[in-house]
Amino acid sequence: MKKLFRDYQDETINNYILICEVIFFLLASTFIIKFSNITFANYFDNPLLVVSNFLIIFTLIILWVLTYNRIANLAFTWVFELFISIIYLVLVFRFLKFEFQFLYKLTLIMPVIVISLKYGLKMAFVATALSSVTVLFLSYQRSFSTINADIILIGILFLLAWLLGQMTETQYEIRSNLQLEVASRKRAEKEIKKQLGFLQNLIDTIPNPIFYTNLDLSFTGCNKAFTDFFGIPQEELLRKTIWDVFPPDPCEKICCILNKPQDSELLKLELTLTNHKGSLREVILNNAVIFDTENKALSLLGILIDITEERQFQKEMARVDKLNLICEMAAGIAHEIRNPITTVKGFLQLYQMKPNNDTIQENAQLMIEELDRANSIITEYLSLAKNQTLNLTSKNLNHIILSIAPLLEADASILEKNLKLDLKDDIPDSLFDEAQIRQLLLNICHNGLEAMEAGGTLTIRTYLQDAQIVLEINDQGKGISKDIQDKIGTPFVTDKENGTGLGLAVCYSIASRHNASITFDTGPKGTTFYIRFRT
Repeated sequence: MKKLFRDYQDETINNYILICEVIFFLLASTFIIKFSNITFANYFDNPLLVVSNFLIIFTLIILWVLTYNRIANLAFTWVFELFISIIYLVLVFRFLKFEFQFLYKLTLIMPVIVISLKYGLKMAFVATALSSVTVLFLSYQRSFSTINADIILIGILFLLAWLLGQMTETQYEIRSNLQLEVASRKRAEKEIKKQLGFLQNLIDTIPNPIFYTNLDLSFTGCNKAFTDFFGIPQEELLRKTIWDVFPPDPCEKICCILNKPQDSELLKLELTLTNHKGSLREVILNNAVIFDTENKALSLLGILIDITEERQFQKEMARVDKLNLICEMAAGIAHEIRNPITTVKGFLQLYQMKPNNDTIQENAQLMIEELDRANSIITEYLSLAKNQTLNLTSKNLNHIILSIAPLLEADASILEKNLKLDLKDDIPDSLFDEAQIRQLLLNICHNGLEAMEAGGTLTIRTYLQDAQIVLEINDQGKGISKDIQDKIGTPFVTDKENGTGLGLAVCYSIASRHNASITFDTGPKGTTFYIRFRT
């Protein structure tokens, strides 16, 4: 029953229908009085007519007030309408003149329309059936003299009921689906707002400043750390672009990654910014392009990492390391130079005690050699200076190696060892200081030759790798001791009995001046040094 009398219309349409019903029944009541035996003089002599009209008007007013003020349950308004319809039928059969009842038949279209629009197809057929019974009953009273017209009217009523009822239910289904979709979207929107609020709170807890922009590089949001760093309220920030906050150079680089977002990777920039307190801060700016599910660029995300304290700590550690290195180098210099000076001093003291020209002649050469050794230590030490001037010219690394190959072969032959060259032809020319590169080659090759037993082979290779010229020097010695591997390149760090450690230190200094890098692999089967030069 509840499903049968379900109201398919919303409140607004029901109000319009209700207005039409009120007007219709009032006009119909007036119509009945007009075409009846009732006059104004004898109107109040018929209590049934007065009461019926009063009940119709009163019921319509109550129904209108209740529904218009959202008090009545629209699902049960049919009770009121049925009550009014019964009273209306009583008025028709009791007071309407027989010859005007055909006009009443036409008024039956209105209830069918109203019920079809409000209650749908089933109630429309019910209303049409009741109207049809009424029409047939009135036709029966006239001996079915108008049966043909009555049948046509009944057909029209059923067709109208089917059309309006079907239209009402279809409209109700569409409206219900729209309401479900709207409700679903509201729930989804509410959930999205909830998630966005959670994400914003989560982002605000991150201590690093974070911002995001649209593809025009206008700010669309940030976290609390960003506003605290720059002292710009978020409402004001949304009216700015990155050009208003960051220096021009990083902004141009960010524009470059947005021009080709599909090919871009995480952009990492180091720059110095001034915070809202006026302090200079060194930061790393990481930028990434955000894509949607269709791999289309949506926005830009940026994260600032303050590395000021880290940089200061690194500088302090570097200063401490330099002090430690200076102390170690001073101790090494003192130790290395003390030996030849002690030798010279001993001979001089001997000459004071026992002057003998023959003794002086015999030992003079030894003292000169010791002084030359001290001088060579100081010379190598001074060659570590970074402010040495470079005489860079366009050279081919293979030609430099071939120019000193005879000297290396001679040294290897004296030590009963072998030298092997494996130089690739595709090595391009580059800028080298030939004298310093020769010194680097001699130092590393001499170390390799001294590290091998007789019969070992020292191999020198050159090749291109990742757009770099690689110089590879491999020996077949016993490898570098693990105790000093981390300190290789530090002056006076060596595993040779009579070495000073200055040779490799000089090599590292030369490589640094040429913007090259030195790495090595070592093991029981030998050591390989890799010197990589930029092309």
